[in-house]
Amino acid sequence: MSVPARERLLAERARAARSRLARAANEAFLGRHPEWLARHGERARLHGETDAAYHLDFLVAALELDQPDAFVAYARWTAGVLTSRGIDPAALAEHLQLLGQALEAEVGPWPAVSRALEAGVSALGEARAPADPDGLPDATATFLQAILSGNRPAAQAITEELLRAGLTLHELYVDVLEAALREVGRRWERNLISVAREHLATAVVQGVMPQLLPRVLEARAPSRGRAVVSGVEGERHQVGASMVADLLTLHGWEVDFLGTDLPVAALVAQVRERDASLLALSAATLPAVDGVRRAIEGVAAAGLAPRIIVGGRVFRRHPELVDQVGAAGTSPDLRGLPALLERLIPPGDARSP
Repeated sequence: MSVPARERLLAERARAARSRLARAANEAFLGRHPEWLARHGERARLHGETDAAYHLDFLVAALELDQPDAFVAYARWTAGVLTSRGIDPAALAEHLQLLGQALEAEVGPWPAVSRALEAGVSALGEARAPADPDGLPDATATFLQAILSGNRPAAQAITEELLRAGLTLHELYVDVLEAALREVGRRWERNLISVAREHLATAVVQGVMPQLLPRVLEARAPSRGRAVVSGVEGERHQVGASMVADLLTLHGWEVDFLGTDLPVAALVAQVRERDASLLALSAATLPAVDGVRRAIEGVAAAGLAPRIIVGGRVFRRHPELVDQVGAAGTSPDLRGLPALLERLIPPGDARSP
């Protein structure tokens, strides 16, 4: 990825000072607004610092990747989440401005910070709670209710019945599981469900998935080679990468799924040990893109040359990042995965596991 040396240096300084900057910005905010402490107690300090750290993560990643519009989108989305919880976006605007002041005091002049923050703050007036989606299909709506209620047996029965009815694993993952999880996320954004309920729904999906692949393995394609699938260091989301691992298995790959938040050295060691011809990396958010870049650079520095594909929400929203991190390609959704693999690694080109 081509990043100016000065931008890279400033980004590294900002990340190294992450906790200190978040604390400074939040303390400055609380100093101006003692009523927040009076109303919320120490939670105002704890949650304020956590939020400021997230703001910093997205700001620094957007500038390092030369994607200031991505930070504007993040600011607008955050304001919508706060609005749904009865919090005036003006508080976010002030928090961002104080964070910018703390950042400049720490790392020195960084004109791009002021420009990005100004654009982000200007966009807060456009914030609104996420719109209601179109009606979900009956099967997806039923599955959604099962996972929101924590009813894993019901969720399992729904998915198995859909497979028996003729849905492919691709269709089941995209049209039912992913669609339901997107709705879970939307409801959390609008403050319609708690974070605990969101985690419960995700955990139910993770519990259901291991039972699905064995039911369709009789349709598995001939062996294609060895693949390693992983979320990168700093990435916490795992469901999407797990789906990719399952679908690669169905399409003939011998898959090592390494979960998520994996250090670069461990990832490189696994690719070398398994002589993998395919590496699939997952990132959901803009700050995690730096982890993708470092992973790809680490693999190349080790003299390894698997075909590398990337996926996750951030690459769907910003496909131009695929070239920046040095990946061979991505697919906008799981349905496009087979075609991407056929283009990058035609049958017969991959090494045998």
